[in-house]
Amino acid sequence: MVKATTPKNKVLATLEVLLRQIIDEWYENVAQHYITQENLRAGNAQKEELKCFHDREGHRIKFNKNELDLTYGLRSEWKPSNYVIEISVNNKVENFDYHNFREKLLRYYATMEREQISEPQGLKNHTFQELFQLEDRPGGAFYLDIGKSKADVMRLSFSLSKRFVKSLLSNPDTSKSLIENYCVSPFRRIYATVYRQQKRNLS
Repeated sequence: MVKATTPKNKVLATLEVLLRQIIDEWYENVAQHYITQENLRAGNAQKEELKCFHDREGHRIKFNKNELDLTYGLRSEWKPSNYVIEISVNNKVENFDYHNFREKLLRYYATMEREQISEPQGLKNHTFQELFQLEDRPGGAFYLDIGKSKADVMRLSFSLSKRFVKSLLSNPDTSKSLIENYCVSPFRRIYATVYRQQKRNLS
């Protein structure tokens, strides 16, 4: 956890709390469908299929059931002049269609970024693009790191506009929903869509 000793670190600390809550709530919502550490303690001899953890690298939830083997991650950081929220997936699913995933993901944001935010009041009528800008850097906001001996990693980065930081973080519950619904849920939903499409094609 970032020590909240400066305005910059206070913002990062608040973002980290929100990201941790998103992962913890995600874990709680799906835990009944997987074997967890709690099941193992109760005497289930099978392998652990779901876990979540938090450390200096961020906040992660790992799925390992049947052929599904991946870990979603969330983290925030400060880069010169702005705050960045990154969602990633460490993917070990074989032959995953990365091109299809990227195209679907960026097509979604090309449409959604023009939509207006309805709440909180301080952000009302601004667009998602004004608040969460796909990070402008060489290679674009989405990038893929192909691992030779471990997981491939896909990352999507959003720059958080400093203009709206105060309004965003003064409404933590609403802010968590905005981050989850705009930055996190589309990423996981589109991953699931491509994964299921791939399974159908192979069956």
